[in-house]
Amino acid sequence: MTEETEVLYIVISKQEVSTLKKIVKSIDKAAFLTIHDVRDVFGEGFLDISK
Repeated sequence: MTEETEVLYIVISKQEVSTLKKIVKSIDKAAFLTIHDVRDVFGEGFLDISK
């Protein structure tokens, strides 16, 4: 049997990581987080991919 899992993928600044961890902990103490350094982000609100 397969169990459904919700996944939330977000891009935030390094300055926002601490706040995010506090928010997640307050909602779900068993949540699983991975944090990665990202070189570039393309798309609406970020860098234009056509440049």
